[in-house]
Amino acid sequence: KNAHANNLKNISVDIPIGKITALTGVSGSGKSTLLKEILGAYGAQNYTRIASKTVKDSLLIRNNIEVDAVENLPNTILIDVKSSVSNPMSTVSTVSGIHEILRNLFVDYGVIYCDECGSAVYRDYSLIRQLSVDLKIDDLFAPAIDFIESKGTVSRIEYFDKNGESTTNEKKKAFATVYFSFDNINEKLIREFNKQFSCSICVISEYSNITYDFLKEIECASCHVVGPNLIRSRASYNTSYGDGGGACRCCHGTGKTIAIKPEKVFLDNTKGILEGASDFITAKGIKYSTVTEKFIAALYEHLNLDIGTPICDLSSDEFHTIMYGMNKEITFRDRTGGKKTQVFEGIANYLNAGYRAHKGGDVLKTLFDDYICLDCGGSRFDRSISRFVFCGESISTLMAMTLNELGEWCKKIKKEAPIKSGKYLDRMIKETDNFRLLSCGHLKLSRASSTLSGGELQRIRICALLNADIHGLCYLLDEPSSGLHYSDIENL
Repeated sequence: KNAHANNLKNISVDIPIGKITALTGVSGSGKSTLLKEILGAYGAQNYTRIASKTVKDSLLIRNNIEVDAVENLPNTILIDVKSSVSNPMSTVSTVSGIHEILRNLFVDYGVIYCDECGSAVYRDYSLIRQLSVDLKIDDLFAPAIDFIESKGTVSRIEYFDKNGESTTNEKKKAFATVYFSFDNINEKLIREFNKQFSCSICVISEYSNITYDFLKEIECASCHVVGPNLIRSRASYNTSYGDGGGACRCCHGTGKTIAIKPEKVFLDNTKGILEGASDFITAKGIKYSTVTEKFIAALYEHLNLDIGTPICDLSSDEFHTIMYGMNKEITFRDRTGGKKTQVFEGIANYLNAGYRAHKGGDVLKTLFDDYICLDCGGSRFDRSISRFVFCGESISTLMAMTLNELGEWCKKIKKEAPIKSGKYLDRMIKETDNFRLLSCGHLKLSRASSTLSGGELQRIRICALLNADIHGLCYLLDEPSSGLHYSDIENL
């Protein structure tokens, strides 16, 4: 009733529930205002009506909506046209919801294969000689020991002070390593202990005598090589490998690495390195780093080069050493006359370190270009994750498929797959068919959301919501046919 935001002149409308209603009109007539600033804003306000002011402020909930009243409005979901997504970890697979289904499929029915001998790897409790856990000497220490003794036997406890030194002094004890065994060991028991006392239990192997995290890693019974275990976090590139995730250790799950192009560093290669050949190297040294002209001069002396040698006159080996460094240490005198011995890491690495330390702002950013990560090939997953296989394919291989190709693969392998896995395969077949109808089937699962057009991103969100099979909602769609061919609008 009486909507009066922006160009709306006290508009009052009745919108039927359970039907598709189109808002039409010339440019500037207030279509988007009615959709987003009235219906969308009012729906968001209703959703957070009992929330605190802090929550409302964080969600940018508007208190003053320029309308007299909105009655009988169902729960609303606004699907807007967004030109880009800023999160570099977001991909078609995560936005569409397909990634979560794939992850559940692999965790429930995937098989781990050993990198060393190729054997299938399963949890073998006979390989465990002993368990160990590191605990702080605090209020939870005694309950943790009681828990262990109620389920098994403590063999010994080693105490350490705050510096990590072994101690028997009661007043200096800060940490302890407890060695023990459980009578009936199983993953449920380990998870219960980890959750209750916020620590990880480690395994001391019977054969290889190495220690590894019980939940994150697993030992091959054939060759006793330890590798990552197939847990939920391992089937995701949004969690780092060190924290139990599956992200590539080189690109950290982005699928790309950044590198400096030498021609962007040296804009005038007819000059010497300290004579203006680069805007990033002055007569005082390399900008955004601690490398002085003295260190650079010592490098040139080590290479038997004159400091005034033009960049274009350097040999390829000399230029490579200057750009990317060398392993040998160089001794030189700094500006105060003191002796220093350091390894020259290379101009590219020094500028890269400055960029990662947020020095130089947008100035250093101009030096870098994105490249496909050579370690993971752009899949975002660590190479060790290829050990996890379902019906002959790894999750990283499936991520390289398009939505259409994934749907066809699910149909193809359904007969040979474990019967209980059918619930995941059927769901992916249904959802990929819906994406195909909305002209999104050509998109690769690994494609970054930031590279999608506004129309593609909106249609993926529409399809993901409809695939969720939630009823009784009011969907607010802003130009849902944006970027579509006329022949595809009927499917939408």
